[in-house]
Amino acid sequence: MKIRQLSAGIIAALLVTACGGPNHNAKSLVKDFVKENMVNPGDYDLVIEKVDTTRYISKDKVETMRKTTHHSGLYKQGIKYEVGETPQTLTYANVRITDKKDKNNSHVETFYFDKDVTRVIAFK
Repeated sequence: MKIRQLSAGIIAALLVTACGGPNHNAKSLVKDFVKENMVNPGDYDLVIEKVDTTRYISKDKVETMRKTTHHSGLYKQGIKYEVGETPQTLTYANVRITDKKDKNNSHVETFYFDKDVTRVIAFK
């Protein structure tokens, strides 16, 4: 019985590792999102610093983030987000964005995803 439980645990761990998990998915989603929506995406390096979950982001906060993100000048106006409900629990990633020409010019943005990290909900 213990061998079956151990085997099942090992198989589950391998499946989670093989699929990349939330860190890998977050990195991939951020990279694709930035490539599509940033004005000059090739000018910046991206580093995922932290991936975690939160329940403190309401639908109203998501709408506010979506309306104001283009004010920085880094992103295009009219960003299109995938259709879907805003879940109660969001996964988020803190992403350090560094100017390739000026390594001292960097800042952190927070990207919010659905719980399974399959789509970008908003960012700030």
